[in-house]
Amino acid sequence: MKIIQKFFIFFGITLCIYSCKEDHVEPTLNQVYKSYFPMVKGFYVDYDVDSVVHLEDDDIYNMDTSILSFHFQLREQVDSQFIDPTGDTTYTILRYHRDADSLPWDFINVWTAKVTNTSAQKVEDNVRFIKLAFPINFRQTWNGNAFNFFS
Repeated sequence: MKIIQKFFIFFGITLCIYSCKEDHVEPTLNQVYKSYFPMVKGFYVDYDVDSVVHLEDDDIYNMDTSILSFHFQLREQVDSQFIDPTGDTTYTILRYHRDADSLPWDFINVWTAKVTNTSAQKVEDNVRFIKLAFPINFRQTWNGNAFNFFS
């Protein structure tokens, strides 16, 4: 009888130890990566752009005196989605420009972007760039030009 009691006590303690662990659901890779590269219809990012151009028309002493500077704003807005030829969901990004906060946005062009299990990619003026490589960590490196002629 004492052996049976010891067995049930041992079984009960073992059951409590193994059943009292916290359930942890790991998010899928795609869910985690989407927060780094959000692709939701209507989402937009506004950029304040400062550009300095050094022209080749220097003075007679070859000093860099021909300099133009520009300041403007760009907006990239996620518009719609479609399935590309590789079977991935791809998003169209509408790009807008304006010279000052008080002016309306002017449409420039359309780019596309997609998030795969291994990377976030953007096609800018028909040139594909890898913007992020997954999994994201401080040791991860990638060739952003792997899909284009700049590599």
